[in-house]
Amino acid sequence: IFTEETQIIATATTYLQIVPLSVWGYGMVIIGAGCFNAIGKPATGLSFYVTRSALLYVPLSFAASLLAQSWAVFVGIAIANAVAGLGVAGYSFWWLTKNAKPAPV
Repeated sequence: IFTEETQIIATATTYLQIVPLSVWGYGMVIIGAGCFNAIGKPATGLSFYVTRSALLYVPLSFAASLLAQSWAVFVGIAIANAVAGLGVAGYSFWWLTKNAKPAPV
């Protein structure tokens, strides 16, 4: 659509076959951060983004770029999204069970 270059089309196709499978994980990070921001815990919300980006996304993508072709970078991105999403979901559920107060009757 945007180019006739077969290399670019192949790379974009590979990206679109791998990374979208993990977008749910990034969504969990966004929602979790927003929820913690809303309850007055912005440092926790920020830590979700920092963990995903600085501790997972960049190192996994960089390591993959050194060890393999572009498809491995896309797998690193997908792993970072999925692991971050599971971590945020797990922490959020743990935090809610620990800090939830019963609703008034």
